[in-house]
Amino acid sequence: MAPTADQILNLCQSLSEHEHLQVTVKEAAKGFLYAGAGAFVGTLLGGPIGLFIGGTVGSAAGAYQSHGKCRSVVDVIKYDMTPAQQNRLINNVKNVLQSITTEDIVVLLPMVLSSEAVKVAALREIIKFITNEMGMALVNN
Repeated sequence: MAPTADQILNLCQSLSEHEHLQVTVKEAAKGFLYAGAGAFVGTLLGGPIGLFIGGTVGSAAGAYQSHGKCRSVVDVIKYDMTPAQQNRLINNVKNVLQSITTEDIVVLLPMVLSSEAVKVAALREIIKFITNEMGMALVNN
C-alpha cells in the first residue's frame, strides 16, 4: 500500500526538520539592496575606498535588518502553503518515493533517512518546490 497524502506531508516536514532547512522571508532582496546602495553611495562619496567602506556598511546594515527573519521549511509547509500547493508537493515527493510501500509513517521515515539516495531525492523535490513554487530562498546552515 502506498503512503497516504498525510504521511507524505509528515515525511516532508520531518525531513525538513531533520536537515534544519530554513527559508528567508523576502529578506534576501532587501539585504542585496542595502549592500548595493551602500557601495553606490560610498563610491560616489569616496571613490574606490568608499566602495569598500560603503559596501561593508551596507552589507552590515542588510545583515542586521534580516537577522532573525528566517523561518523553518516546516512552518512554511504547515502554515504558508495552500491545500493545492501541499497536494502538488505531496505528488512530487510521492513520485520520488513510488518504490517504497508502507502503511506507517513510523516505518517510512527511517527507511528514507537510511537510504542516502532516496533522502537526497526527496529533499531535492522539497527544495525545488519551495524555491520554484513558493518563491522563497533557502538559507545555508
